[in-house]
Amino acid sequence: METSDEIRTALESLIETFGSPAMGKSFLETISTEPGTLVIGTDPDEWWDDLDRIKAVMTAQSDELQGMSVKLEHAEGWVERDVGWGAGKMQIALPGETPVTTRITAVFTRRPDGWKMAQAHASMGVSNKEALGKDLTT
Repeated sequence: METSDEIRTALESLIETFGSPAMGKSFLETISTEPGTLVIGTDPDEWWDDLDRIKAVMTAQSDELQGMSVKLEHAEGWVERDVGWGAGKMQIALPGETPVTTRITAVFTRRPDGWKMAQAHASMGVSNKEALGKDLTT
């Protein structure tokens, strides 16, 4: 595998639309339309593997997150043949709220019309102590 500016840039470009009117459109242009596409969000109920549902939710959340600020802290991309994966770490906050560290990972597949996101997972870090009641080696 090798580093990929193309994958890193694709992920950065998507992240930078968060909270803007371009978010929904950008996400819909990036998401794969092939079977097996999966998006997992930060909420326990955010597990979508149906393309119509993914599109509906991303459109709705794009509207709901208008005005959210995003400060990208780190992004990277990797590729091997026609599969790429990326990761990003950012600070996000709705107006008037405290920023929250959020991470996103995504798997991309090369298609004739460019890289398409086949899988994405977002998370907001919670300490092991808070989640499990025990500190673990980090």
